[in-house]
Amino acid sequence: MPPDIRLLILPLPEFALLPFGAFLDKLRFSADDEDYSQQRYCSWTLAGLTFDPVPASSGAVLQVEAIAEQLDMAHYDYLVLFGGRNAMATAELAPRYKALLKRAAKAGVKLVAVDNAAFLLAACGLLDGHDVVVHWRHEAEFRATFPHLKVLRDQLYHIQGGRITCAGGTAAIDLAVELLSRACGRARALKGLADMLVDETRDSRHALRSLEPGVGHGRAVQRALALMRHHLGSPLSIEQLAAELCISRRQLDRQFQASHGMRPKPGGWRCACSKRAGGCSTPATAWRRLPMKWGWGMPATWVNACGGALAVRHCNCAKVPLLLERPHRPPRRFWLLLRCAKHPCPVDPRITLRVDGIGRP
Repeated sequence: MPPDIRLLILPLPEFALLPFGAFLDKLRFSADDEDYSQQRYCSWTLAGLTFDPVPASSGAVLQVEAIAEQLDMAHYDYLVLFGGRNAMATAELAPRYKALLKRAAKAGVKLVAVDNAAFLLAACGLLDGHDVVVHWRHEAEFRATFPHLKVLRDQLYHIQGGRITCAGGTAAIDLAVELLSRACGRARALKGLADMLVDETRDSRHALRSLEPGVGHGRAVQRALALMRHHLGSPLSIEQLAAELCISRRQLDRQFQASHGMRPKPGGWRCACSKRAGGCSTPATAWRRLPMKWGWGMPATWVNACGGALAVRHCNCAKVPLLLERPHRPPRRFWLLLRCAKHPCPVDPRITLRVDGIGRP
């Protein structure tokens, strides 16, 4: 008996392991009875342009089992692409993959783009006339690169005819469940979720709670705070932050003022402090005596020291004295060792923590 659903899976260079593994394991659980892991009800083939191993973004290496150009596309229902770490680098793969992808589309194979693979399909002209879902972090980049395509916001995946796009991450599980439901039935599609420790599947329009740091925060503020946390090492300007969110600086200021009672910059400091400094919510007096004479701006590193919080900037290897003022407690002096990635400092016995840390001499 032939399988109900047949998939050709192509991981692109520097693909993310999380959506790849999540998608593949969901297929595995639904493909057989019990936990035998045989490809009975659904089948898949891991392929590449060559037999060369494909590196993941984490450094792991995947060995493919077939060359995609040598496969008969009539034997597959879906061609699933897992995008690389860099969106534009993925788009630049278009000359290498365009002929294969067009041959698959002509054969009636549905094209599935997970994570940044949407950039590749768009660069090949295979998303024209289709709505697109991309990871929220890359929405602005996708809009700027392909302004003629409509990007759907706040969705995990989108199925439109022969084109399917997915934001990546754990949304790959939800997409796999949906594809399996259509081919194998809902019961078989849900099989194995308990083994994967997944409570329930999510609708394509599910709103991520992880982007909701507090009650009453708008979506733009939620995403801005997430971006601030992500870019602590190389902080974005407020203008860059607004551009990433596809809104104006004035709009971002107004939304921060409404939800936090402050403009984005201090809002980012407090958010970073709560995430990087042990969750402490430190009042403004805690950094009243920050050494601004050194030109410190938006904090790149946050550290927690004896109940206080302080901000530093990432500079070229330097060791500087720092006076930390703590609310209702005497100030204390510390030595702070800053390192740059290109020129790491040697170990200093006077420093207890060298990275993102402080210690007394």
